[in-house]
Amino acid sequence: MIENQTPYDESKGSKSSREAKVRDRVRQNAERALNDEKFNWIRTPGRRKAIALTALAMVFVTSGLYLLAGTWGFVGLLGLYVSYALLRVSIRSIADLPEEFVDERLRQVRSATYYRAYLASYALLTGVAVVLMILWIGHDIGTSGNSDFVTLKFTWDQLQALVWFVLGLAMVTPSAVLALTQSDKIH
Repeated sequence: MIENQTPYDESKGSKSSREAKVRDRVRQNAERALNDEKFNWIRTPGRRKAIALTALAMVFVTSGLYLLAGTWGFVGLLGLYVSYALLRVSIRSIADLPEEFVDERLRQVRSATYYRAYLASYALLTGVAVVLMILWIGHDIGTSGNSDFVTLKFTWDQLQALVWFVLGLAMVTPSAVLALTQSDKIH
């Protein structure tokens, strides 16, 4: 799967040899990620889908905990990161590998996944924006149409809920879409 396997050349000087060493380490890490069989137990289609759905649910749980329970949102955040780490292991971190270290099939899969993830995130965030706008209009009706002078105040926990919802969605969606749409073994 690794296409460019040129070792570094020490004769080109210190800058190019450092770059070559880094490139060689990246190539070795890519090979390790693509050939690792230690976590095959987590890479079955059913387990990948369960982990993907759990990670997506943790985005909502984290935001909900920050909104409803304040600092208990931190517990949801830990769950989000654990489920995200398991998700990344289950798909072999394909999204992080440089282009030159994956074959054409994985490039196409990754491109299609990012496209679907973008659409899913866009749809979800648009839905949230529409709901917020409806709530704003409802508030506007209740204040006799004087919405130009309404000040929104956010608590720290509300801001945390919003930030972790957006960041969690951006973080989890590409890997979750890959895990949910690829029924065969990702390798």
